[in-house]
Amino acid sequence: NSEFLQFSKDVLGIVSLNNPTTLQVKTQYDDFENITSTIESLFKSERGSIITNEIADLDARRDTAITGINTFIQALTYHFDEPTRKNAELLTKQLGNYGSGIAKENYQSETAIITSILNDWTTKTDLAAAITALNLTNWKTELENANSEFNTKYLARTQELGAASL
Repeated sequence: NSEFLQFSKDVLGIVSLNNPTTLQVKTQYDDFENITSTIESLFKSERGSIITNEIADLDARRDTAITGINTFIQALTYHFDEPTRKNAELLTKQLGNYGSGIAKENYQSETAIITSILNDWTTKTDLAAAITALNLTNWKTELENANSEFNTKYLARTQELGAASL
């Protein structure tokens, strides 16, 4: 569509430079110019979404949360208190199951990984106990909220873009 639109505008430009009246195509030129203007207005319809910036902000928020949690846990693996160190090692191992660089994953993959991590932290008693023992409950809540809000906005944008293409 963009190539056809540009071609049409180029044809109009060339004909305009050579004077449509002199070329005896003024009526055709005007008709083609009207059609091209209509096509251009349709082509230039809003393609972006105002939700996109919100999604980027929410993704940065959850990236900060998962990175902060991981960094904090990593630091605690060097703690002098053995139970603290063991809990940190348990959580480090569990996070390691999801690979390194969770925050660098694409939107859908990161959402699924974080959802799975949070599910583990809630349903697996040893992990839930480690979260509590290391005082990570507020971090967990922040990650849950950021991931949930991200997913809600992402789905809203997907629905909006889908409706716009109909």
